[in-house]
Amino acid sequence: MKELKMLQLNKSSDNPASRSFSPVKLFEKIRGGRRLRSAGKGFLLIVLLVGFVFLTAGCDAVNFTDIESQSNPGGSSGETFTVSGTIVNEDDKPIENARITTLEADETTTSDSRGNWEINSLEGEVTIKAAVEGDEDEDFGFEPSEVIADSDRSDIKFTARKLDFDDGDGSEADPYLITRADQLYDIRFRLDGHYTLGDDIDLSEYENWDPIGRFVELDHEDNVYFRGSFDGNGHQISGLRIDRPEEKGVGLFAALGSGAEVENLTLAVDSISGHEWVGALSGRNLEAEIFRIGVVAAEGSDGEIAGSGLNIGGLIGANRRGIVEECFAEVDVVLTGGSDSTHAGGLAGYNNYEITNSYARGDIIFEGDSNSQPPVGALIGLVHDEDSDYLASISSSYATGKVIGWDGEDSLIGEINNDFIEAEDSYYGEDAESIDEDTPGWDSSIWDFTAEDYPVLKW
Repeated sequence: MKELKMLQLNKSSDNPASRSFSPVKLFEKIRGGRRLRSAGKGFLLIVLLVGFVFLTAGCDAVNFTDIESQSNPGGSSGETFTVSGTIVNEDDKPIENARITTLEADETTTSDSRGNWEINSLEGEVTIKAAVEGDEDEDFGFEPSEVIADSDRSDIKFTARKLDFDDGDGSEADPYLITRADQLYDIRFRLDGHYTLGDDIDLSEYENWDPIGRFVELDHEDNVYFRGSFDGNGHQISGLRIDRPEEKGVGLFAALGSGAEVENLTLAVDSISGHEWVGALSGRNLEAEIFRIGVVAAEGSDGEIAGSGLNIGGLIGANRRGIVEECFAEVDVVLTGGSDSTHAGGLAGYNNYEITNSYARGDIIFEGDSNSQPPVGALIGLVHDEDSDYLASISSSYATGKVIGWDGEDSLIGEINNDFIEAEDSYYGEDAESIDEDTPGWDSSIWDFTAEDYPVLKW
């Protein structure tokens, strides 16, 4: 075999987020990079004191690039709060004796004859869910599927939706069986359920797919994550078309949450357009496991994944503490806006955990400000994390795409701004053509080295 050159992954010395905190440099950033040299020692002392205040307050403001850094959610100072609301059916009529439960606090109440309910003396952050007892052959989901609260709220309204799946009860042992597009849509009404595909699904009847779940912004109380399991059973979902250029959390799913598992599925994309956190499968992956998911362009379509801001990727927008294994994206990613704090990648715009045995083959098309140099990579746009508790790793993966529309250097990863990344046996461009069964780290039980110029996944 030809000699392989492994990609050298080095921190970018030009990346402001990769350097240690400096109050002087922070001020330079605010001033557009101009150092004020004539201010004297007195001014420098003031700047240093401001920096000390930032540090003692735990401020993360120096990290201008890592928009995925997440503060600790919830967190009560000992104060209690009350949540209340109503529960109704699809005809907007009140439901009596519905159960309202808080998962973390393990508190339960029931609704009265007017559908009203209330839970008192809550602390921290709680997830609120509803349940209704129907007839033996009836099953219900809810809109919203759940609500997160960490302070007084009195406006929570649950609407019960009767579910109509082919089979199953939504448990892990007996997942709901999906064979129709409307059943796939109804996943949003029970986001902790377990699902399996029994047939290919065509979504072309949905001119503008509404992502399953909701992602507003980091730590927002209205974020709703899919936390169940979804097994595509080797089937394909085709005709996925989304045009939501002002929204965050854009994809088949808006966001995947802790405990979620999505596997064995091919997505054939017409086109997807969002603002930030955009990917074919999900805008954000927070501690979920993604296994054997492929993204291709639908027949007769370009299959482009487009976004104008943060975290744009062919498969997922941002992978935060999630596992991505044996996945690929063969679509172009378009960054329509951009500054130095945006990021885009052929597979994921952002990653801080584990990606293995995966590849991306689409180009990255940059249509933003030609003077900006955002982190853009053929596989990953930005790799980052705050500490060694979550070691970002990329192994046995490759990418071939070019960055079109700017003067930046093509690379597997656009930018790395921490000390905690491991990258093993991963290649970019022409080097990937020489990968074969003798290449260290590349398993012939996972990869087919004979089908094309580049290795492909056997599944």
